[in-house]
Amino acid sequence: MFQTIAEASSIAAESSLMGWSHLLFLVMSLVSSRTTGAFPVHDSNPVLEFSDQVRLRHLYASNEDTQTHLQITPEGEVSGSLHQTLYSLLEIKAVKPGILVIRGKKSGLYLCMDHTFQLYGSKAYKEEDCNFREVPLKDGHVLYFSERHRASLALKTAKGPPLTQFLPMQNTIPLEEMFINSDPFEGFRKRILDVESDDPFNTQSDASHYRHVLD
Repeated sequence: MFQTIAEASSIAAESSLMGWSHLLFLVMSLVSSRTTGAFPVHDSNPVLEFSDQVRLRHLYASNEDTQTHLQITPEGEVSGSLHQTLYSLLEIKAVKPGILVIRGKKSGLYLCMDHTFQLYGSKAYKEEDCNFREVPLKDGHVLYFSERHRASLALKTAKGPPLTQFLPMQNTIPLEEMFINSDPFEGFRKRILDVESDDPFNTQSDASHYRHVLD
């Protein structure tokens, strides 16, 4: 009799524990699903995806007459700078074995090569122009070849032949400097507040603008 009661109590305790474990599992699953749904990844951008794999580097190149860092300006020009600049800081990410995508950290433009082998910066990622094959050399330098056009990444200089061997350098520029010259209120400060007007904030003009766009 006592053995039966003890066995029943043991079974009840195990059932209760399993019930609580099952409930805890359901709660954790619900929290996990809500957390995942709160941060969906909508951007298929190869640099933004898996951002922890992005390397921040400056591509340094030199010859007897020139020392320079490859940079991408906001206008889409690919040029060289003697010193590290905000525009020479590059995000480098592998999109498949041996193939990289390079984007300017400050300009937000992708390093690309067209069918005439000219370099340019692009706002949009174009696989046919923006993928480069990385070929490391024994001395630490790296060659980059357009995956599509089969031409080497070559930076033109004022003296001597184009530079094709690059040394990825660690960044020495504080990233805070990227935001020093940015003004999040610039668009608002361009407006002139007319206190004597019936519409001092110019909301009617904005409304008509949006109506025009929607129409």
